[in-house]
Amino acid sequence: MHLIRYLVIVLSALGATSASAERMYQWVDPDTGTTQLSGKPPVWYRSAEAGPRVFVFDKDRVVDDTGIKLSETERDRLRQEALIDAEAQRDAAREKLLQAKRLKAAMEHQQQAVAETEAGIAEAAAAEAEPETAEPAAPLSPEVPAAAEEMSVEDMRALISAWEQQQTQQAKETVGGQQINK
Repeated sequence: MHLIRYLVIVLSALGATSASAERMYQWVDPDTGTTQLSGKPPVWYRSAEAGPRVFVFDKDRVVDDTGIKLSETERDRLRQEALIDAEAQRDAAREKLLQAKRLKAAMEHQQQAVAETEAGIAEAAAAEAEPETAEPAAPLSPEVPAAAEEMSVEDMRALISAWEQQQTQQAKETVGGQQINK
């Protein structure tokens, strides 16, 4: 029964791993009874402490089985090799993370520089568009509200349309004569 169970586990692991997968470690969790498959060796792998049986696959081939007894030196060699590989993967992942953080900081710095440049251009364009001898706006006379009440809807629409055209013309001049599509 155990042999069939392990054979099923090995065959399913072979089918589940792809050809591009490097070294994979497979064992059955004693608490849950579920099969575990990881790219990192479990802590008990080839240690002096006993643990669940571990199958090691390298490119879809079984390269180690902890059920097979080995000499102390061979066991230590396999354990060190596995731990060194895991450490190398961890270092590579850490380096990729640092590189991603550096790239993100550089992109944010570049975006901030672009935003500051655009703000400077907008301020310069606004300064050029303002008349040099700007007169303070005349306060509204008390007659304006009365005149607004007497205006018809058509007159108000015409006034708003004229104001919108004036704003559009000022925007075109500010942008440098570029066409604005409605």
